[in-house]
Amino acid sequence: RTWVNHMFGSGDRALYTMFEMTFSGCWPGYASRIVKEVSPVYAAFFALYVPIVIFGMINIISALFVKEAIQQTSLDKQIMVEHNAKHEKRLKKDLKDLFEVADTSGDGHLSMQEMHELLLQPKVRHWLSEMGVDS
Repeated sequence: RTWVNHMFGSGDRALYTMFEMTFSGCWPGYASRIVKEVSPVYAAFFALYVPIVIFGMINIISALFVKEAIQQTSLDKQIMVEHNAKHEKRLKKDLKDLFEVADTSGDGHLSMQEMHELLLQPKVRHWLSEMGVDS
């Protein structure tokens, strides 16, 4: 009973002891000693306290980590969408510029001859193969 008074004898001590039991993982040492040395009635208290508070806290903390991970994934998807949109816009501009340069007649259309000359350039063939276009 002296130990119980030392650990739980005032509001401050009881609060600190309960805090320590909850967050340090040493609740079996406290609970076992109280149940064995003071009264087995306290077993009912600890039977409710442990699952509700300790495991509940673990679930809340885990849920916060999961929520943060989901938000980060959502942010990553948004970044990828923006990156792909910029890449597509740049690709369209590059293709437009390429076809304008290849249109030597200036009529706004590529003739078969102009397209053939364009595809003879190794740089253009390499660029088209990177886009998945077989030239």
